[in-house]
Parts: sequence; structure tokens; C-alpha cells
Amino acid sequence: MNKLHLPLLAAEGFTSFSDALSDLWSEIWKVVVPIGIILLIAYGVAVAATWISAGGDEAKKKSAKTKIIYYTTGIIFIFVILVGVPMIVAGMSDWAGNYT
Repeated sequence: MNKLHLPLLAAEGFTSFSDALSDLWSEIWKVVVPIGIILLIAYGVAVAATWISAGGDEAKKKSAKTKIIYYTTGIIFIFVILVGVPMIVAGMSDWAGNYT
């Protein structure tokens, strides 16, 4: 990723900056996705274990339900970021390209 640091600083216009930012996002994507999948599976197993071990205890069931809500919300949030950031960069690049 060090090779992308200089193009970001040396960008002469918004289009070259957005291209360098897009390249940087591509490099980050290759690292973040596998780590994220591993963490997602690990937390899913932890949530499932909490739910299964709750038994008849209402406090533990409530805690497990809260964790399930956080888990689902986190998945949606991550998806929005991973899909939204490249779309925003591409849109800004197109917008800046129309005015230069």
C-alpha cells in the first residue's frame, strides 16, 4: 500500500485523486474482506453459543437477542460501507470529470 501513498499526495486534480483513492480501496479490499469474514463467523458462533446456553434463563435470552440484533445490524452496516464507498468515489469522479 505504500506505493499508493505518493499518488494520493501527488494528485494534480480531483480525477487523479479519485483514481488513486479507488486503487487504494482495491488494495484495502483484498485484506479487509478475509479478516472480516473470519471475525464475522467467529462472532456468529459466539452469538449462537450464547443463545444455546441461555436455556430457560430470561436474562441470558434477552442478552442473546440483543447480540443477534447487533450482529444483524453490523452485517448490514458493513455491507453498506463496502458497497457505498466505491459508488461514492465513482460518482464523485464522474461529477468532477464533467466540470473539468
